[in-house]
Amino acid sequence: MTEGIKTLKASGGDYTDPQTWWDTECATYDCTTNATSPVLECYNDWPTGLSQFVDMNQGVGYAADVNHHPIIRPASGEGHNGIPQSGFHLKVFRNYNTAVLVNADYALVDGIDAQNTASFGRAFDKSTNGQTATICNSIGKGGASVAAFNNLRGTFDRGNLAWGGWAGFANQNWNAVTLRNCVAANCNRGFYVSSDGGGATLKNCVAYNNTTNYVSAGAGWASSTNNAASDGATNTPPGFNPLTTDVVSSDFVDAANDDYHLSATSQLIGDGANL
Repeated sequence: MTEGIKTLKASGGDYTDPQTWWDTECATYDCTTNATSPVLECYNDWPTGLSQFVDMNQGVGYAADVNHHPIIRPASGEGHNGIPQSGFHLKVFRNYNTAVLVNADYALVDGIDAQNTASFGRAFDKSTNGQTATICNSIGKGGASVAAFNNLRGTFDRGNLAWGGWAGFANQNWNAVTLRNCVAANCNRGFYVSSDGGGATLKNCVAYNNTTNYVSAGAGWASSTNNAASDGATNTPPGFNPLTTDVVSSDFVDAANDDYHLSATSQLIGDGANL
């Protein structure tokens, strides 16, 4: 893949907000005439978070594929280290809306940390054209009444962390989603299939210290495997080969401070499915 890299910096870069980059470089991107994928590399120039959102909506003429698509990611050494708000991050108040909306075919959101502080504010959301898009290695926190990773769909999301808020990961509107190697911690609902949700396939996912770790009011957990929970001994996690002992704080490096890297002695090491 040939990348056309632009920088997001407080000063001295190509852009100072991600929306202008998207509208300028990506909204009408056409891989059939331009094989160079537009990339935004973000710098940690805002210690308390960049108070800007990005609606990644595809415009007229937009065309992308698996090898040619827009990418937003931190620059090397500028992103989070797995702990919320430890590097470049967005922190917005956007009620009934989203910090990072992914509504473009094959768009890639990689390593972005976003928090929406509004009660009905979502950190990440996929819309109609998000089926083939990917959100990976990202960290999200939503408001008190909505999911951090909301309205999910497709089969590509992986390695994401939701930390607090009403729900960690949710799918609805008859969408089906596959999540791999994701963690939901300290939410009201960890992983949630709503009453009109199309089902979720969870693989190697961990629900820790949520009020309810796994909630299915819809199509359930088809083909899920190797999931774990902080109440796994009494409420079996969904799918095949669940961990049926409780995940505890010592399974992580420092759960009290939102560091969910696995500790050296964690029972989760080696317990996942080979994906």
